[in-house]
Amino acid sequence: MKILALLILLSSLFSGISARTSAINDSTSNSNSSVQHTITPHYQAFTKDFSYLADLCTNISGGIKTGSNIMGMANFMAGFNTEYAGLWKGGQFYINAAATHGKSLSGEFTGDYQVVSNIDAGDHIYLHELWYRHSISGFEVTIGLQDMNAEFVNSENGSHFINSSFGVPSVISGNIPAPIFPLTAPGISGKLSISESVILKAAIWDGCPTAFDRNRNNLKWHLKRDDGTLLIAEIETVSRLMKLPGNFKAGSYYHSGFAELATETGNKTEVFKNNYGFYFLADQTFWRANAGEQELAVFMQLAISPASVNSQHLYTGGGLNYSGFSRKQASDAIGLAFACAMFNQSNIGHETTIEVYYKKCFGEHLFIQPDLQYVINPVGTSGLLSNALVGILRCGLIL
Repeated sequence: MKILALLILLSSLFSGISARTSAINDSTSNSNSSVQHTITPHYQAFTKDFSYLADLCTNISGGIKTGSNIMGMANFMAGFNTEYAGLWKGGQFYINAAATHGKSLSGEFTGDYQVVSNIDAGDHIYLHELWYRHSISGFEVTIGLQDMNAEFVNSENGSHFINSSFGVPSVISGNIPAPIFPLTAPGISGKLSISESVILKAAIWDGCPTAFDRNRNNLKWHLKRDDGTLLIAEIETVSRLMKLPGNFKAGSYYHSGFAELATETGNKTEVFKNNYGFYFLADQTFWRANAGEQELAVFMQLAISPASVNSQHLYTGGGLNYSGFSRKQASDAIGLAFACAMFNQSNIGHETTIEVYYKKCFGEHLFIQPDLQYVINPVGTSGLLSNALVGILRCGLIL
């Protein structure tokens, strides 16, 4: 509750700033009503958002043990546009402060590798993103603390699901220390719009985000040679297959390798060297009705990395979403998807999760999402576990 109170206080502070700036702008526009040119409203320089997600989880059967748990995540996000503030063109500052709470559902109950909830992080209050972006003539460059999944390896249709692999395929999240939720890292990224339908993206990050035990609030960024370097490049194309929107992404990543300090001996141990992989994502709408209010869309994920370096070397996933079936709330949706992580170890084989959800919205700011996941062969622990059935009720507040 202290976390929520702090974030709401910050939101109120920014509201006050925006309101005062808006009032100044209104009085200025009234006193200059005879001026013909348009005055940019300065209050648009500040933007703010607040969200809170809560997962009421139950491991119904299988896994490590049955039982229930509650996890949550609060985010306060604020932006500042330099052009709207009358400073310089193309500049944008952004901050995302986060707070997570609750015991790990996967770590304590399910025992799966892919992590059934994408807000599973433990108890932390930290800075998730802090960056400056400059845009000019179809090119953007961003420098600072960034979440890789905000610009890379993301599927619009996959984001409706709760399992973590539908955000970032487990070949990437499980094999390299990528700057994704909950720990991000400093980096530089660039995006070039070749045309309206083709976008090129590339980025470089510190190779290992500093762990929470040495970086409690993600404010101490230790750039060390032993962390290595992470490089990623992606091409995105936008299509109109059968006059319906589609999005396709292909990319590759390379990590130079990193070493960590062994607690027992105090010596540095090389975890891996020269790790890399490739991925492909597709989102495609293939049916619309009622002037676009009803929609059926599919997505597909594929990621691969060398089996000589990674035991989890192949991932495939996909699913579909159906929205607009409710006359009262067009954003209500249902979905079905699967995520399969494949291993080159004969005693493991694969871990496959099947997920189904129903999302019910109450206006623009509140929703609930009952979710059911069946985890076949959970392999997140060293022991053999039976298939797990997990129920999650996600509640969301967006302001």
